[in-house]
Amino acid sequence: MKLSLFLLLILNLNQHGHARIRDYQTTQMIATAGAGIGSIDTINALYANPASSGYKPQTLFYGQTNNASMSDSSSQRASNDHLFNAPAGQSFALIDGNRSSLRGGLGYTQYREGHISRRRYTFSSSALSTGNFSMGFNYYYTSDSSTHPGYEYRRSFHQVNYGLTYLISPSFTFGLVYQDVFKAQSHLQRMLMGTELILNPTVSLLFDWGVNPHRSQSTSRFMAAAIKLNFHGNFSIKAGLQQDRLWNSQSLAWGLSWRIAQLTLDFAMNQMQSHHLETNPIIYPNEKLREVSLALSYRF
Repeated sequence: MKLSLFLLLILNLNQHGHARIRDYQTTQMIATAGAGIGSIDTINALYANPASSGYKPQTLFYGQTNNASMSDSSSQRASNDHLFNAPAGQSFALIDGNRSSLRGGLGYTQYREGHISRRRYTFSSSALSTGNFSMGFNYYYTSDSSTHPGYEYRRSFHQVNYGLTYLISPSFTFGLVYQDVFKAQSHLQRMLMGTELILNPTVSLLFDWGVNPHRSQSTSRFMAAAIKLNFHGNFSIKAGLQQDRLWNSQSLAWGLSWRIAQLTLDFAMNQMQSHHLETNPIIYPNEKLREVSLALSYRF
């Protein structure tokens, strides 16, 4: 009952935003080109599937930084775009899952992309409803503003994402996420589903698919696939590719993860390329955006 009242309050307070800026991703999901909705990963619960933290009773602190650079600048880039900001940002989170069956976390993200600067506060909660089925939700409070000289833009809005994760077998998981339930930014809303298949202790495969429910598949379809190679339980290599019709972009990515006792260090690099100017406000045709991300987490 309390949860229903809380969500209705968010709906009444919400202000519709129209800024086109991609959602912030964890270093782990950057390494897999956005695939990971079906993975059981504690930190991704704050940024991707809120139900994915339901299976691991652990407490951790997480910090991440992102930076990017542009190459092959297009001749179509407008002369007043010389102040374009390549994506960059930082994020910090605390996850607490040891105290009860209800697990959750808090996060703060400061991020910029193009001419938009974003601050986001996140609350996430999840719980196991059965031994192999987890449900959860994310609440975001987001504040966007313009970094472009002479252009005033400022908007704040509230969002809620629902997620579920189903452990079909010890080697196969399925995840489903309904983003932005109350349509604060309906033009960027998505329904996403993903799977993770563990072939053996070394090799895992990830597949994600999604679509904007208000647009056709041909203009909003999202697809991502990735592979993870695990070595000795404390070192892994990841690689993935993505096609995103909503942003008219395609990406190639790779990353490394190294666990030392209670510390985990993650590194990722992603290269995005666009082919259609009119639907991608970040990069122009034939330009390449190279993003680098580094994260550190500590498990208590």
